[in-house]
Amino acid sequence: MFLFLTLSCASFPLNNGCALPPESLENQNARNAVVRINVTERLKMCIGDHCQKMLTNKWGGTGTVISNNGNYTKILTAAHVCLSVMEEQQPPDLDREIVVIFQNEKEEQATVVKVDVRRHIDLCLLQTKRVVSTYIKLSPTPPRIRANYHYFGFPGLVYAHVENQKPMIPHYWGEFFGYDEFRSGMVATYGIYAKKGASGSAILNYDGYLVGVLHSLNIRNDKMLYASPYDALKDFLKDVR
Repeated sequence: MFLFLTLSCASFPLNNGCALPPESLENQNARNAVVRINVTERLKMCIGDHCQKMLTNKWGGTGTVISNNGNYTKILTAAHVCLSVMEEQQPPDLDREIVVIFQNEKEEQATVVKVDVRRHIDLCLLQTKRVVSTYIKLSPTPPRIRANYHYFGFPGLVYAHVENQKPMIPHYWGEFFGYDEFRSGMVATYGIYAKKGASGSAILNYDGYLVGVLHSLNIRNDKMLYASPYDALKDFLKDVR
C-alpha cells in the first residue's frame, strides 16, 4: 500500500507558520540520497509440461541511501515496499525482482538484507553493488514533540537525463505529534503531506539526520502520517556498517 494525499502545515508553507528546512549541506546530502524503488513479482505457472513466469504484482516506493563501504550501498525503506507478503507466506514459485533507480537514472538490482514486517515498525534494508558517495546518518536523539521535521518523497526522474537539471523530488515538512497505537504497537505520528509512492521515505530533523521512515496513513485523521518509532529504527540499524 502506498501513502495517499493528506494536508498538513507542509502543504502550503506560505499560508502557515512552519519554518522552511534550512539549505544545509546535510539536507542537500539527504536530498541526493533519495532513490526510487520498483518491485516486480512473477509466479511460475504450468500447464502440463509447459511452464512460464507470469507477472502477478508490480509496485514502487521510496528509499534513502544510509551507508556504503566501498563495495556496496545500503538503502533504507519500508518493509511493504520490499515485500508484498511476509517471507514465510511467500509461494515457493514466486520470483521477486527489486530494482533501485538512482537519481542519474542508473538502475541496479537489490537484495533484501534485513526486514522487520511488524506493521508498527515496517522497515527494510536493501543492498546494491552500485556505490554512491552520498548518504544520511541516524540522528543521535529522538524526535521532539511539536518540533518540525521533513522528508524528500518519491523521485520523479523526468529531468535526470537533462544536463544541469536535478530530478524532481517532492519536499514536505511538518510537525511531530508524538506516538499513537497502531495494530501491534506504537508508531510515531507526523503532520506531513504525502503522496502516492511516499512509503519508505526517510523522515529527517532539520539538521538532516534520520529519525523515522514513513509507512502509513492515520485512518482516523488524514492530516497525520505513521512512521517507524525512533527506538525501533535505532535498534534495526545498530549493526549497519
